[in-house]
Order: sequence, then C-alpha cells, then structure tokens
Amino acid sequence: MMPFYFLTVAFLLLAALLLLVDSYRRQLSFLLVFRSRLREDSLALGIFTLSGLLIALGALLFPIAPGPVLAGDFIPAAMCAAVSMFFRFTCSEKRRPGAVSGSSSRPRIFGYACLAAAFLHFLFPSFVLL
Repeated sequence: MMPFYFLTVAFLLLAALLLLVDSYRRQLSFLLVFRSRLREDSLALGIFTLSGLLIALGALLFPIAPGPVLAGDFIPAAMCAAVSMFFRFTCSEKRRPGAVSGSSSRPRIFGYACLAAAFLHFLFPSFVLL
C-alpha cells in the first residue's frame, strides 16, 4: 500500500538524520530541538517508538505490489522497528542523558544504514527487499 511506502521512507530518513546530527551538527542543526525533545519527554519518545513499530508492521503486511504479502518490504520494516527500539533504549530515563550523542560510532553507522535502506526503498520501490 502506498501510504506505508511513503511513511517508511520518511521515518527512515528522519531517524537517519537524527542519528547523524552529531556528525553533521552544522548542516542538521534544525533537528537538535527534536532530538532533545525525544531525550527529555517520555511521551514524545513513546509516540516516536510506537509510530515506528506501527509503520514497520504496516510495511510488512502491505508491501508495494509485486512483493509477497508478508515479507515484501522486510529490510525497511526491520530497520524501522530496529531504529525505533534503538531510540527507545538509548533515550530512556534509565540511561545516561547523552546516550545518543556519545563518542561511539554506532549511532553514526546505524544512521548510514538507515539512510541506505531509505534510499534503496525509495529508488527501487517494486524490488522485493528481503
């Protein structure tokens, strides 16, 4: 279904930019407020996580046409679920406050992977991404 296609691409792109905001701080400065809102407000983090999981479920159940019904867009759906859970666990109150913006290169690599999945899904919508 087309709405889940666009939502998947948009969610992956937003999540990738949020993960890459530390590496490209000057270019992505408009996302600093959104990322700090995710870190400070548990309701916003819950909405972000729930929307990512619902988009992943919708992408799995309603893939773009020629894909199989239950696994046509598996990679983008798995990336949506993984990035939403990544933000849930790294931005929760039990963790240290700057967990997403640490010196580790994991968020940056994960951001590039989300960006690649979003571009592949956008450029080749009819390919079955298993």
